[in-house]
Amino acid sequence: MTKRRKSIVVDRSWEGPTESHPEPNPQVRLGFGEYASPDELRDGGREVFLTTAARLWPDLMTELEQGGERDLANWAKKWGLDKDWVITAAEFTLTIWRDDPLLERDVFQFHAPEEHDWPPEFFPLDWDPVNERSENFRARVEAHIERRAAAAEKSGRKRVSRKIALHFEWLVRYHLDHSKRPIRFAHLAREAAKSQDPETIDQKAMEISRTISALAVLIDLDLRPPKTGRPSQKP
Repeated sequence: MTKRRKSIVVDRSWEGPTESHPEPNPQVRLGFGEYASPDELRDGGREVFLTTAARLWPDLMTELEQGGERDLANWAKKWGLDKDWVITAAEFTLTIWRDDPLLERDVFQFHAPEEHDWPPEFFPLDWDPVNERSENFRARVEAHIERRAAAAEKSGRKRVSRKIALHFEWLVRYHLDHSKRPIRFAHLAREAAKSQDPETIDQKAMEISRTISALAVLIDLDLRPPKTGRPSQKP
């Protein structure tokens, strides 16, 4: 009799790194620059998630445009995106589309990033090759970077990684799949591990499960059940 392999279960309990439950993958951390606050990580993650979803699931945007604001609740429920932050992003996108009929309808629209106030620089970071040696200018640039990094850390921000694109693809492919045979962690693991070894695939599947769960916690997304796809809805 063939033994059944143990199912991978989505870990919904992850609420941040602890000594007993460390961060599942350092690349889960998100940032568009080098430093970010928890709120900036969350908002940045939401933008990456929606941008990736629009790229991998074009029907998501087609149905948003076709249904418009009158069918927004049903659209969100069908795709498992019935969260206030998704609704807000969709409403803003529909508004921008309405104001600009020529704009492409295949991506979400977002507010412009917030500008930050940093300590002023007394000397412009502009090199005058006649009156300053290049090594002196480079030293001023390095000092400027160190001052801004110190200011970012003093504001409560932490250095982050930008290597997150693949992990959001895992999340999008897993969560938005509403086919009869939805994608599972083992499917993603076989692709990522590039191996047919069962133990290697199991280890990679567990890593992907933890990573997807961590990203879902980060952006406040309720993951679909692990053994079923997103239920399809007839029009």
